[in-house]
Amino acid sequence: MPESVEIVNSLPPQLLAEIAECGFYPSLVAETVALGLGQRELLDFLVQHEATFAGHELHRHMTVLVRTARQLLICHIDEGEGAQTEAVATAEDKHRRAYVEQQERIARLEAAANEARNKASAVLNAIAAAETMRGLGRKEDPS
Repeated sequence: MPESVEIVNSLPPQLLAEIAECGFYPSLVAETVALGLGQRELLDFLVQHEATFAGHELHRHMTVLVRTARQLLICHIDEGEGAQTEAVATAEDKHRRAYVEQQERIARLEAAANEARNKASAVLNAIAAAETMRGLGRKEDPS
């Protein structure tokens, strides 16, 4: 049995049935999902097939979302121009996502702190300038 068939057969029968029901390159879609999933245990999935029109052309798209304990696997297959088919699979790791979100929060806090420091510095500079101007306006007492 070819390796790709073994990989595809590792997917749950319900997922394979939903992919096949769409009729949009089921072998390519199933193989892309299986390769993206690897040995991880699938918790649940969603299969979405849609067609869009561009002028007189029909373009089909299919997205398969697969959730594991640590990742959300997103497989998107497009029927490109001239009936070219492109398959893309990406995986989002929830721990990596949490780390990125934490870094984004830190960056926002640092930006807010920098903005507050800049405002405080501007206020202090304005006070110093006002004091200087007041000092220039005073007449020295000759006595």
